[in-house]
Amino acid sequence: TDCLGLGPPRLWSRLVSGIPGLAISRGLGDTLAQTCGLVPEAELLVAPLREGDLVLVVASDGVFDVLEDADVLRRCLGFR
Repeated sequence: TDCLGLGPPRLWSRLVSGIPGLAISRGLGDTLAQTCGLVPEAELLVAPLREGDLVLVVASDGVFDVLEDADVLRRCLGFR
């Protein structure tokens, strides 16, 4: 949530009224949001996989907003 406890930060269009605000973390590829200044490029981290790595998790920040790293790992290990 934002600093006022009103939910995720949102981007609102000044060009088109009556549409809901876009939650910023869900803006990848949104062409309307680009007209409002959103840069729809994902953040990328490159890390080498090592022999001892157990899983590779690809997830949005929404997953880690509600789950701790250990919870994510525990859930993933069940699919190995």
